Amino acid sequence: MKSLLIIKGLTTLTLFFLLTFVVTNPISAKVTHILIHTAKENLSTVGEHNNNNKPVDLVFYLNGGGSAETLLLADFPFGGLNIPDLNNVYRKDLVFVSFAYDPRFHWSNPEIVRDVVENIHEISSKFNTRKIFIVGISVGGALALNILSNADRDLKDKITNVLAMFPIIDYDYTFSTTKRENIYTLLKEYFDKFENPKEQMKLSSPVNYISGIPSHTEITLIEGTNDTHIPPEQIEDYYNKLKELKRNVKLLKFNTDHLSPGKEFGEVIQALLK
Repeated sequence: MKSLLIIKGLTTLTLFFLLTFVVTNPISAKVTHILIHTAKENLSTVGEHNNNNKPVDLVFYLNGGGSAETLLLADFPFGGLNIPDLNNVYRKDLVFVSFAYDPRFHWSNPEIVRDVVENIHEISSKFNTRKIFIVGISVGGALALNILSNADRDLKDKITNVLAMFPIIDYDYTFSTTKRENIYTLLKEYFDKFENPKEQMKLSSPVNYISGIPSHTEITLIEGTNDTHIPPEQIEDYYNKLKELKRNVKLLKFNTDHLSPGKEFGEVIQALLK
């Protein structure tokens, strides 16, 4: 990965890492750039965190397929973390990070997992990082779980919490049972590009890597009981498998569909990051 760290352009609360690369694989998946935000502080204070070695906790926000990295800033009911709200209750020592991807529908494949892990390492090295939270929405939830399972030991040790809301757990199962034609079509168009679509679905599915989930990380899974995009029963099955493995996991059920997390999501996030 070629990267250039830019710390300039003193716009309120925002810092960009510009990542440049050459795409040679038509079905490759890469991080294209990164948005870094704080809850209440301006850019110069972020610099103080970096220069004065002040300890921070990093929150990596992994948005759903098709959405932009700026979803991080959206209100809780839309699946964002409500960053611009000056009345939010986030600690001052939290730094929020969100990624943009190419393609936006990366379906948590092994290549994007490796690239995000590399970027997490690079970003965390820029700060005095105490611990890492990962929050993933939909496909981002699948990506969060795959990152946790496949990360190296040093990174796993720093990841204390993973929250995956409405994640795809098994792509083959989702492809076979989704009630949404657009999801079926997107999955088919993407995985049909591979020589062995079924094998690629397996390699992209969190259930395939469940044994790699560390026991110390607190995992919160959220399913939407009315979700017609991502069949929620796969999330419950994954939860039961983790419990059998004696992992630190809890399952929350929201009475909602895939596109409307509701205010409950905000309550869970604020409790997680208090």
